[in-house]
Amino acid sequence: MKKPGNILLLICILWITGCQTSSKEAEGHQKIFTCAMHPQIIREAPGKCPICGMDLVEKLETGSDTNDTSLYMLFKPTNEFAVGSITTTFPMEKKIRMQGSVTGYISYNTQELNAVSAHVAGRIEKLYAKYEFQQVAVGDRLLDIFSNDLETEQNNLLFLLTHDSSNRTLIQSSENKLFLLGMTKEQLIELKTSQNVSYTIPVFSPFSGHLHEIATTSIAVSEMGASSPPLAGLKLKEGGYVNKGQILFVVYSMHSLWAILNIPANQISLFPQNEKIKLHIQGVKDTIQGKVDFIEPIVRLGQKSLSIRVNIPNCGHDIKVGALVNASSSGNALPGIFIPKTAWIHLGLNDIVFVKKEKFFKAKRVQLGLSSGAWTQVISGLQTEEEIATNSQFLMDSESFIKQE
Repeated sequence: MKKPGNILLLICILWITGCQTSSKEAEGHQKIFTCAMHPQIIREAPGKCPICGMDLVEKLETGSDTNDTSLYMLFKPTNEFAVGSITTTFPMEKKIRMQGSVTGYISYNTQELNAVSAHVAGRIEKLYAKYEFQQVAVGDRLLDIFSNDLETEQNNLLFLLTHDSSNRTLIQSSENKLFLLGMTKEQLIELKTSQNVSYTIPVFSPFSGHLHEIATTSIAVSEMGASSPPLAGLKLKEGGYVNKGQILFVVYSMHSLWAILNIPANQISLFPQNEKIKLHIQGVKDTIQGKVDFIEPIVRLGQKSLSIRVNIPNCGHDIKVGALVNASSSGNALPGIFIPKTAWIHLGLNDIVFVKKEKFFKAKRVQLGLSSGAWTQVISGLQTEEEIATNSQFLMDSESFIKQE
């Protein structure tokens, strides 16, 4: 027969052992939470992932069952669906003031381009304009040309004045020929008064501006009897020969310039004809306002943008050709369906959003329009009742392309 003391001791031992076992089981069932995208994040309570912002989920021990007893998740195509627990939103139908912002550069106004041509063929006897961008004014002497045609026609006029002064028809015809050869009215009066033939004809600038190009077209040598084609790409020099009608100088006026702006094709509606836009030009302190003067009707090869032209007055010559320009439109209220900019991703030729279907997100192709601020217009492919991921980057695998609807 056992003693009562031994029995009491045995009961105490069993009670202590049971308590320790219950404590260990409680510790073993303590919940641990982690991030599905960043498993290195471990927390003892629910919350948000500090890296991606996703809701933390309960971490299950290896071999334990999940709460979802169905196999629905396992049969979903892995290249079409993504599992995630992120914030969602719905497309919104509203009006947003769309303001376009583009860049460009300052260029010459080709309507202010003027050419100075040779009225006679001959040799350059004296050159007064010798370098590009040389500033000239109306009436400045540019060069003197020695011409046999000029000498011959002057002698004809002097012969008529001496031997047939009553024949006004022939005299008038001879004077007109001299005018066509570039002789001025003052030079003609001097010829009649002095009876001295001038062997050179001066060429004066009929325009004000600067010489952008000097005879980069051609210099002919026909006066020397050469039968070879004209030499291309040479500058005018004293002693060189020019042809009748050859462009000698190109004079650019700086009183008016163009701002050439590159507009993405999907933003061209923000810059219609005659639209007032603000221009911030490099090197100019004040903001300049201008109107859209012309819109190119084509998208240039290899580009995704159109070019528009804004005419800018430049009376003080403060604006320099080649300066960079930032332009912005005043903006108009545009109705439509809009989603956050973070809700879509550009994949090569397509734009996609992630539409929530039950517990999953599926990539869907959409056609987008204009963007302004934090919003992007949806043209087609999405309805207002479709729930989408607010930030699609969290569901995008940077190593692959997701199959789209």
